[in-house]
Amino acid sequence: MRDGVLKMEKPAEVSLLCMKNISVKFGSITALDGVDFSVGENEVVGLLGSNGVGKSTLIKTLIGFHKPSSGEVYFEGEKIYFDSTWYARSKGIETVFQDFSLAENLSIYQNFFIGRELLLVNKFFKFQNRKKMHHLAEKYLREIGLTRNIKLDEKVSLLSGGERQLLSIGRACYFVEKLLILDEPFSALSESSVQKVLRAIENVKKRGISIIFVTHHAPEVFEIADRFVILENGRNYANLKKEDTDIKELEKLLISSRLTVVKEMAAGIAHQIRNPLGIMKVSADVLKRKVSSYNKHKDEVEKIINVLSNEINTLNHI
Repeated sequence: MRDGVLKMEKPAEVSLLCMKNISVKFGSITALDGVDFSVGENEVVGLLGSNGVGKSTLIKTLIGFHKPSSGEVYFEGEKIYFDSTWYARSKGIETVFQDFSLAENLSIYQNFFIGRELLLVNKFFKFQNRKKMHHLAEKYLREIGLTRNIKLDEKVSLLSGGERQLLSIGRACYFVEKLLILDEPFSALSESSVQKVLRAIENVKKRGISIIFVTHHAPEVFEIADRFVILENGRNYANLKKEDTDIKELEKLLISSRLTVVKEMAAGIAHQIRNPLGIMKVSADVLKRKVSSYNKHKDEVEKIINVLSNEINTLNHI
């Protein structure tokens, strides 16, 4: 922001990924509302915004978890629809989710190579090359920060939350070919582990790979990002290049976006309170739900009336 003017950058001219006018609805709830998002070749984009603004929904829509209600996705200039994470992975996209996506009953090194096991092939049989997988997984995970004295052939269930996160991040960094997506990657990591992961991410970029870094903490991503996209209430709020902002201005924008959401929520509540019909609608809906759970006896009428009265009182005191 310069002189009070929010500068909105155009998407990169050469885009690896381009998402246009993406909307996602879950019943009557609009999670994304006409969002535009792009990632250039060998670009690191920080996808920012407070919790619940649609960051993870946008990522999950990209890789096939959610089906968009409208909009288009282009990858390497080709219009495409990723209907599964496996399809996205086949196109060179690796994603680290907040839930880590690990198989509890498998060992650490098996989780590292899950779905991409190395094979030994002879004339008649194929065998998993367990020795090589163990060696490669251990080498890479030790470098990225898995330092505790634990054997990689032990079950992944023995790992702490931070160690599981390191495993997921390390696996994605090792296998990614074109686009790495990190969804809140530092949530369970110590400061020393964060620095090692940042170095690993920098090495991924040196390989010519693009990165989407999803977070609600601007300092986490400011050091390594080339551009920042801020979402607010399921919509685009800001799109800035690193050279056009600084960490203080970026954090001010994040605070401003949160205030915008609060104002919209407050306006909606105020409208509902001022509008008797709105109160009546809410009360009727509550009454309808409650009636279905009661027997049709006279002594239940009082309970229903009490429910209706309590709901109106609640609305009047919001």
